[in-house]
Amino acid sequence: MDSIETLRPARGSYDIKSELAGGLRTVAGVLKRKSDQVSRPEGLAGVVGKQAAEWLDQSADYVDKTDLQQMKLDVVDQVRRNPGSSLLIAGAAGLFLGAIFRRR
Repeated sequence: MDSIETLRPARGSYDIKSELAGGLRTVAGVLKRKSDQVSRPEGLAGVVGKQAAEWLDQSADYVDKTDLQQMKLDVVDQVRRNPGSSLLIAGAAGLFLGAIFRRR
């Protein structure tokens, strides 16, 4: 029989998912606005910014629609199929986060 304590993580995970999806959509919106404000929106900066915003929107949809266990399985599968790319992405993310937190 499940106790209240075993049910809490599910509700907490929902809050985390909602916050993450909302944050992704916020960043996507900022990127879209900034991409439209560059001197040449059809240039490289504008196109890359819009593409990144689209990817962030798609990621937010994925986070909204997928439960945490399925996300974990998807990540494990991706790492198994593409270990080199996964390592590069993880390294780049680590450098990016390190640069952000070093400035604070």
